[in-house]
Amino acid sequence: NRYYDFVHEDGSGDISQQLKSFLEEVIPEDCKLCNILSLCHQKIVFPAYYSIKKIIHDDLPFKDSRGSWQINVFISNDTCTVIHSKVQMGKDSLADEEPEFSFKWELIVVLQGSLFDNLKEVFVRIPEINTRANLP
Repeated sequence: NRYYDFVHEDGSGDISQQLKSFLEEVIPEDCKLCNILSLCHQKIVFPAYYSIKKIIHDDLPFKDSRGSWQINVFISNDTCTVIHSKVQMGKDSLADEEPEFSFKWELIVVLQGSLFDNLKEVFVRIPEINTRANLP
């Protein structure tokens, strides 16, 4: 196991850089796993987030729901679907009360090919919208 050749067992140092070095060393660039992992980082969601913010934030100010970012990866034969999802909530929400509204948005990336190296489609959707029950 070469993992601890790169990542300090005692937890010292910058774990993200250690893990990056480990992955760069053990995963070839031209493989399915590398193509999937290249889609599993926070920077990839920024354009989707900013397009949603541009469209609705002035009318319905919102903020992040902490800890709600998820990445799901679905693999079948020659297709891989990577779904980033994030929940936003009304900006006027206080920490101890239910927000007036919340919504979940998703960035969906579909790859195809024997190495998942062909981009089939990319789109953003809002699959879930919730409102507080006692709104006037």
